[in-house]
Amino acid sequence: MTGRIGSFWLPGRARTLEPLDTHLLLEYTTSTDARPRGAPQKRQCLVFDIILFQPEIPPNTGNIIRLCANTGAHLHLVKPLGFRLEDRLLRRAGLDYLEFATLAVHEDWGECVDRLQNRRLFAVTVKGTQRYDRVVYLPGDAFVFGPETRGLPPEVLAQFSESRRVRVPMAEGSRSLNLCNTVAVVLYEAMRQGDFGACR
Repeated sequence: MTGRIGSFWLPGRARTLEPLDTHLLLEYTTSTDARPRGAPQKRQCLVFDIILFQPEIPPNTGNIIRLCANTGAHLHLVKPLGFRLEDRLLRRAGLDYLEFATLAVHEDWGECVDRLQNRRLFAVTVKGTQRYDRVVYLPGDAFVFGPETRGLPPEVLAQFSESRRVRVPMAEGSRSLNLCNTVAVVLYEAMRQGDFGACR
């Protein structure tokens, strides 16, 4: 079967992003039989957005697809991509999680920004001015990650205020962490601050 992702048809059943909910929460209905009398019927899952700006390495993106599928995060890919979406290495890393992921592919950075209007965007960069764990995150926040070999270009980074540039600490002399590891570290910190929502 095929799933519509941005302007692509991609094997699998990936869900496309619908217009964003104003309160930026997904609601999960629990079984009536499993709920104690008087308990709320719905549980809420925190929603964050992960933006990969011109990603280059298919296994990294595949692993991030799996991460987003398991956390409820929305994934955005900004073209040009360093691989085809049908790449076997991407699909191998994502295993069978593609059908559970919510994905969007944007033609360029401007299109992505327009889609996420009125959202708080954070650039995750080695040039960040504050540690990622010292920021208070809110549901609906979006995190932007640059390509593996180059990081975010100056013209993109310049669009973020100092307070919106965050970094993950590393040992002195280190260059960078693996992309999917960095995405996981930042995403789980944002989820932790919200007590992980409906994720258990």
